Amino acid sequence: MFAVTAAQQSHLDGSDLALASLFTLTRKDGVTHRFTTHDNLVVFPTGSGPTSSAETFTPGNGLQPTATRSEAALRPTGMDLLGVIDDTVFTDDDLHAGLWIGATVTHRVVDWRFPWLGAIRQNDYTIASIDHGSSGFTLELSSRTSRLARNYGKSYSRLCWNSLGDSGCGVDLAVVDTTLFYGSITEIEDEVTFRVSNSAPSTLLNTRDDGFFAQGLVTFSTGANTGRKFPVRLWFKRTGTSPATSDDAKVVLYFPPTVPAEVGDEFSIVAGCDQRADTCVSKFNNWANFKGFPQIPGTDKLVAKS
Repeated sequence: MFAVTAAQQSHLDGSDLALASLFTLTRKDGVTHRFTTHDNLVVFPTGSGPTSSAETFTPGNGLQPTATRSEAALRPTGMDLLGVIDDTVFTDDDLHAGLWIGATVTHRVVDWRFPWLGAIRQNDYTIASIDHGSSGFTLELSSRTSRLARNYGKSYSRLCWNSLGDSGCGVDLAVVDTTLFYGSITEIEDEVTFRVSNSAPSTLLNTRDDGFFAQGLVTFSTGANTGRKFPVRLWFKRTGTSPATSDDAKVVLYFPPTVPAEVGDEFSIVAGCDQRADTCVSKFNNWANFKGFPQIPGTDKLVAKS
């Protein structure tokens, strides 16, 4: 619990308060921004004595707390922050790319006239999710105690608990024309659906069966989305054999690229896995590393009449 100093308590006992919120947001890549709900700069000291330093919090971005959830004991708490998309800090590209997910947020409440008194209240959060529209966004923050509510360890399931390509799975995702393929966009049907064709060094992309890349991952190597990754929802192989009469293969993403894709954009794509035993055997020949329990009876067995 954050302690209130004697000077702060004396000030709080008065009736004349001018409170403002200070937010320090630090992304996983180290980028840090500081904002205040006050309409002027607030300089907040971070230490004491002649060598103490200070942090400057700027107004703007429309960053405002819209809802705060408090619980007793160690139950998870949270807060929602409402903001405005801009061209410098909370850009549309960064929000779509998920760069703010997992960022740490320190929230302090101070009297903006006397910030040297220190924070009256302080809480630390993590950005758990982001809901954004055309001009604004909402950050859902979760407290540190929310980690206590997570499930840890392995669970018994019919599905494999490994992720394709991790150390437990062992499948090599860098074998060209086996698990890794290269292609380019030849036609755009809508914001998430593209016709694609082979791109060197791949020669077999168009021949992969329907569903082969479902649950896989597309990584753009050229164009405005270079370096960004997007999960694959559906895959349909090329129809026909003659380039003049057949349609190229089709890939459908779960959500649109950060910047609309264009014809000619090149990408790499890795095979997908649905964690089922049949897929592990027939698609990857990796039964030895399958970590599911397909023999576990389902609820139908539990409720069936004897």
